[in-house]
Amino acid sequence: MFQAVAHASVPHLVYASSIGAYGKGSKTVPVDESHPTTGTPTSHYGAQKAEVEDLLDAFEAENPGTLVTRLRPGLIFGAVPAPEIKDYFLGDLVPARLLTWLLAVGRLPVLPFPRGIRFQAVAAADIAEAYWQVVRQQSGGAFNVAAEPVLDAQTLGQLLGSHRYLELPVPVFKGLAAATYAARLQPTDPGWVDMAATAPIMDTTRLRETTGWTETVSSQQALRALLDGFDGAEGLGNAGHRPSSPLE
Repeated sequence: MFQAVAHASVPHLVYASSIGAYGKGSKTVPVDESHPTTGTPTSHYGAQKAEVEDLLDAFEAENPGTLVTRLRPGLIFGAVPAPEIKDYFLGDLVPARLLTWLLAVGRLPVLPFPRGIRFQAVAAADIAEAYWQVVRQQSGGAFNVAAEPVLDAQTLGQLLGSHRYLELPVPVFKGLAAATYAARLQPTDPGWVDMAATAPIMDTTRLRETTGWTETVSSQQALRALLDGFDGAEGLGNAGHRPSSPLE
């Protein structure tokens, strides 16, 4: 595709990158767009995003007349993609109705959570607006995209009405993911846990100041919409369709 862009002299190339392109970083001090895009080696998703960032570097060097923009969003949530997200990460391990019941406010008194993990999210409509703004304003370079606040055990516990949250070592969750993945109970390989544990918290100042973009939906509201959307999630695993990742 990049070669086709160059051949057709397309003036502006906008690429959907991801927070997954970043190498290991701080979970407390936000990083800007200069943070190394080395990915997480054990994550096929992170490794692929990092490799494409390298391809873009080479493309920019060879095609200085083409404006290149890369957006690096956090997790993209919303009600519409809820069935696909459920299918992508849980498959048939947890039936949609049971998941909805478990995640209903007040029904999860204790929330188990990987210790030290914090992550960012953005609503699907807001990420669409970010893409539109960089296209409309012809803004080049890399842009981190995420809504406030940063999500962690406490913010998720508040969202789910959990009275307590239990932070467990990350290897516990990785081991559980590895075992259920190997048993073909769900489609999420343990590399996703590695990426969640190592991906940094992003500073979104550049996008806000360059384009005037701001979220209309908080990260908590976006996650709530996703959870509410699970109510109609029947799963797509038997339909021969590979669902989209919330990071795409």
